[in-house]
Amino acid sequence: MPISFNCPQCGKSYATSDDTAGKRARCKQCGNTMTIPRPKSAGGAPPIEDIYGVASAPPPRRSYPDEDEVLPRRPAFKPQSKSSSGNSGVGKKAIGGGSVLVFLLIIALKVGLRVALHQGKGDAQQQAAVAVDTKGPIALPAFPDPGPGREIEPGVKFHEIRLPGGNQPGFGGKLWLYLPSDAQGLQSLPCVMITGAGSTLLEGMDLGDGDRPEHLPYVHAGYAVMAFELDGALPDVRSASSSQRSAASRKFLAARAGLVNAHIALEYVLAKVPQVDPQRIFAAGHSSAGTLALLFAEHEPRLKGCVAYAPCIDIGERFGATGVALRLAGLGDLFTKYSPKMNGASLSCPLFLFHALDDSNVPASSSIQWADELKAQGKNVTLETVPTGNHYDSMIQQGIPHAIAWLQAESGAAPIAQSAPTGPVAPAPASQPPPVANGFPTGPRPPASGANGFPYPPPGNGFPPPPANSGPMPPRGPRMPPGFPPPRRPRMRPNGGNPF
Repeated sequence: MPISFNCPQCGKSYATSDDTAGKRARCKQCGNTMTIPRPKSAGGAPPIEDIYGVASAPPPRRSYPDEDEVLPRRPAFKPQSKSSSGNSGVGKKAIGGGSVLVFLLIIALKVGLRVALHQGKGDAQQQAAVAVDTKGPIALPAFPDPGPGREIEPGVKFHEIRLPGGNQPGFGGKLWLYLPSDAQGLQSLPCVMITGAGSTLLEGMDLGDGDRPEHLPYVHAGYAVMAFELDGALPDVRSASSSQRSAASRKFLAARAGLVNAHIALEYVLAKVPQVDPQRIFAAGHSSAGTLALLFAEHEPRLKGCVAYAPCIDIGERFGATGVALRLAGLGDLFTKYSPKMNGASLSCPLFLFHALDDSNVPASSSIQWADELKAQGKNVTLETVPTGNHYDSMIQQGIPHAIAWLQAESGAAPIAQSAPTGPVAPAPASQPPPVANGFPTGPRPPASGANGFPYPPPGNGFPPPPANSGPMPPRGPRMPPGFPPPRRPRMRPNGGNPF
């Protein structure tokens, strides 16, 4: 017997078979996440639309699901990768999911109240639960060699590097290195550094095959790509306990909201990938990965430039009232130290911002406003908007091609993979590392051309103070409850659909 129901947010009608009752689905019209109700009677309305496609044989798994496709949803954000890239799923996702808001708020309030109650009572265990080290130099793990790699498609050689692990931030996880198959010349390649998108901005993120559509276009354009994971990833955010979420957030904060992971990935490129030109290394990312790309560019002057597609710029504004409880829970640094909005003055490299005006996840007005603010400070900012494409497809179909053209202009010429004589590539000449403060070398930003070896930002934390409270933020158009936007394009996994 078919189940007939309406989307509680926009009212669009659906019908599906009764064996889907209780499952989660995403509305094609407004993106709202809903639970399919139980059948109420034997006489249901005629089927309007089979949103799961259960009436026919399941289609074969595809690498790139349609933007508006509604798939079975299991309660998970993104499984932690347990093996090589071949065991990960395919598809894509964005910042956070709306269904976790209430649960997060309750947990954060509970944790925050416990912190407040124990303050002044010498509860060392509670204080340790929220204390993380966000200062000092960044330790580097032992770097394994990239290995021979394998060709995953014509013209693309792929290397997966497993970091050794350990208790230090950034010592675990994996790196994905892509190189054009025929490029072996010493320092012949520009490089794009990128992390996985789709986090809640409160925890880390792993890498999966669904990230490859955001990696491969750069490789085909003649770039090396270094993709890296962020500490504090959870295999299943929605079903994680409060203690698991708290532990993941502490790991994420201990890694300075991903800055440690990005720094280690950059040091790996400089130490182990001699094909990369150190003068032409860029950060890039979409959605939550765009947020990290901005933060990385604000703290790492060795970067030649930064590309951010539909990033969350002001994390405090995004979470709104929920952020108060999260601050009480010990996550306040995410809204100050590690929010791109608060660090714009430190940006010293050219920036390419891209946003679709119909983005239902992150309002385009945030990028437009921030671009104006940065330009007023004399920053080199290129803002490009497109009328349609929403949060994900606009980036894949228009954003990346336009960004590659911008990267080529910033590199001085279109990058062309160069061949070298057969035999091993000579390593880059060794250089003494500059003195460091807060994990980053000190000194001015390097010039556009010069010798190898690059200085770093000024000593100290390098974080400007948060602006004084000037009242509530102005409205930014229709949105879900603060901090958790409508779900985005699904990332398909072998063990079940996972749209958000």
